[in-house]
Amino acid sequence: MRKWLMSSASGLSLALLAACTTTQVVSSGLALPEGQIDAGRESFRRLQCFSCHRVAGETGLPDPMQGLAVPFALGRKAASRPTDERLVTAIINPSHRITEPFRKELVAHGGRSRMTNYSEVMTVQELIDLVAYIRAAHDGKLK
Repeated sequence: MRKWLMSSASGLSLALLAACTTTQVVSSGLALPEGQIDAGRESFRRLQCFSCHRVAGETGLPDPMQGLAVPFALGRKAASRPTDERLVTAIINPSHRITEPFRKELVAHGGRSRMTNYSEVMTVQELIDLVAYIRAAHDGKLK
């Protein structure tokens, strides 16, 4: 029975992967469908992420609010390229990991991130598109 379940689970996984169109697979195994950069930019505006975040290479957004700005731009050139898994985690669970040098500026009372929880106002597609938008900034592909 156990062997049949494992075989069925493997078959289902392969079928689901085959049904996907273009995916971005990262070393962790997380696979995101291809996101739309312009839709990600629109979600960034609609969710007012610009209140705290700047995006490298983006000139069409308002400046972050005084006192709320995160001390680095999203999509900036870094020593290593963040994985999609890391970007998704940073968006849906911002308290998971806060970079040490910025801990004081980014933490609210109780040691949690001051970033708003968007889980009830953001769709999965918006999340995928936001990752595509930030990835495009990192790759220098924003228009």
